[in-house]
Amino acid sequence: PTSTRCPTYSGSDKISAMLRFNYLNDRSASAFNTQQTLNVNITGAFFDTLAFSELGSKASTSNIAAHSIRNESGLFMRWSGELDEIGELPTGREAPLSLKRGFPHRAFICLEFWDKEPKANESLTSFKATGRIPVDLIGLNKYALRTMDGEHQPTIWIIVRVFMSGSAKVVSIESPAFVSNVTSHSLNIRMHNKATEVFQVTLPPKPPEDSSAVGCSAPIPATLVPFVNNSSWKLSVPCEGGRKVLESDGDVSFPKPFSKTVTSKGLVSSKQVSFSGGSSDDCFSINACAIRIGNEAIPEQRLVAFRNTIVVRNNLPHSIFLQVRVKIDASKPFDKWIDMGKIVSGHSIPFSHARCSDDVACRIKVLIPDEDDWSMRP
Repeated sequence: PTSTRCPTYSGSDKISAMLRFNYLNDRSASAFNTQQTLNVNITGAFFDTLAFSELGSKASTSNIAAHSIRNESGLFMRWSGELDEIGELPTGREAPLSLKRGFPHRAFICLEFWDKEPKANESLTSFKATGRIPVDLIGLNKYALRTMDGEHQPTIWIIVRVFMSGSAKVVSIESPAFVSNVTSHSLNIRMHNKATEVFQVTLPPKPPEDSSAVGCSAPIPATLVPFVNNSSWKLSVPCEGGRKVLESDGDVSFPKPFSKTVTSKGLVSSKQVSFSGGSSDDCFSINACAIRIGNEAIPEQRLVAFRNTIVVRNNLPHSIFLQVRVKIDASKPFDKWIDMGKIVSGHSIPFSHARCSDDVACRIKVLIPDEDDWSMRP
């Protein structure tokens, strides 16, 4: 709450106030004339009411919600507020979160999860997060899941991340484990628990025009995270058009969770995974990077990110033409030059037809406009 003492004016002691809000630029201005002390208590509901009155009936409630909720748990989720609000959200989706607020003007939600969307007359095990979850407090917290019959599951957790996005808060419900594809290949990731396949997801390749380091990611269902300590990953990569499937030469495992003997974080380990097919063009390699973030005070999350072995980025002010060649056997000369094509300024191009142990050479041609004689420069 904010108390503002205004100058004393003669005349009527009625309060005349004018509020002006500009939501496109996230700015607000107000002017008050009063002979008395004015106490202003600004809440989320206060802003919702003013936004609705100014925008009128043309605006939907999704445009004025003070929060949004995102499901990255790998499970089907149902949330409920303290004043009879309720909503459902599949994994990978985001929706506006409008909550009624009681005193002292703080909002909480309760969360319930299923492995898939429950249908009528279908018996599915459900899990409920312990405790009320605040959506106004920015930060990162973890909550244990219990089955609805009251059985405690101490090894099953969800991560709740609340952060600002523009002028609204995002409540992100996340799994403690993710997989990410930053390669130029489509990856089919399967998790096996002993002889049984318990999880499968296909991650598309990273778009060539995407210069970020995120790529496409997917959560491991929170209920399966306890298995990743003993499970291995097997990859298959479909060729363009899906004509055939290339199998990897080994399995990939998640980094171990934090313990008294396991304290490292960041990039924990890296493993090369090679794929082979009927021709040399089908052979390529990628790196599987095991990453751990958090510590004893910050909730832990683990990630396996699949990345290209080589990425060439053009930071010159001009476009370039790139060629590469590989020496697989040290006793033999380099292979022939391979045309990788044009790379415009600020963009990059991956090259995965080489192992980390191979010698790779490259040369570029700088493409300078309005010059007929383009020079070849090493």
